[in-house]
Amino acid sequence: MRYDLPTGDDILQFLKERLEERGTNWVIDDPCREDFGAIIWLDRDKKTLLTTASWQGDDAWALVFSERRGCIGWLFDRKPNEETLESLRKVKLLVDDVVRNDPNQFRNLTWIDDDEFPGFAQNFVI
Repeated sequence: MRYDLPTGDDILQFLKERLEERGTNWVIDDPCREDFGAIIWLDRDKKTLLTTASWQGDDAWALVFSERRGCIGWLFDRKPNEETLESLRKVKLLVDDVVRNDPNQFRNLTWIDDDEFPGFAQNFVI
């Protein structure tokens, strides 16, 4: 299928490959295109985390890190527990290391929190 806007699947494929090269213990699925961007699932020990890439216009991209909550979790706005927050923090740090070590691909990096990124953001955005 042809898309008229960038989806971010190429960014997530790049991240997936770099994370796997580092020997992460997360099983990372191939990127999946969505109408708002693209997603990769990271699975380990019956826990699934998501990294979403979405185009913000011009040359700006957002990477959102969250937990797969399911429909009921989303409906009732279930918050991640401490263990999940720690897993999200570790994944964020892995991704941060990848993007900071490739200045030809990623420039002007800024980490922001939920308050600055309304919507689906659940934890951190780059």
